[in-house]
Amino acid sequence: MILRQVSALLAYLDSLQAGPCPPGHYCPPGTATPVECVNGRVNVNAFGMNATACVPCAAGLMCISGDPVPEKCPPGFFCELGVLPQKCPMYTYNPYYGGTSNGSCLACPAGSLCAGTGISSLDRYGCPPGYYCLKVGVC
Repeated sequence: MILRQVSALLAYLDSLQAGPCPPGHYCPPGTATPVECVNGRVNVNAFGMNATACVPCAAGLMCISGDPVPEKCPPGFFCELGVLPQKCPMYTYNPYYGGTSNGSCLACPAGSLCAGTGISSLDRYGCPPGYYCLKVGVC
């Protein structure tokens, strides 16, 4: 009789599928579903118990909700501490991964027309034929 009760209890506990709170999330006490860290924050460890387990993403990296692995900020953008990627402003470009501030965005050189935001390569931004483009990106 006791063996059957213990066996039933073990089967019930096994069916709960409980375990450590996964990285990229936090699990308040009594929760059945892990809560994702919000965009711009990350938890690389298991067992997070509240939102403070999710820390601001380091500058130069982007942290997407629920993903425990930060990625390098993409070209054409910069990523400040705890902030989602921001496009390089007009008349600038960034050909590199990991930009940490708008200072990572380089001024477009003379001969380029960077009349857009988030530019990662100057290949498609040459000065149009018949014009000359100053360093500030104006023809």
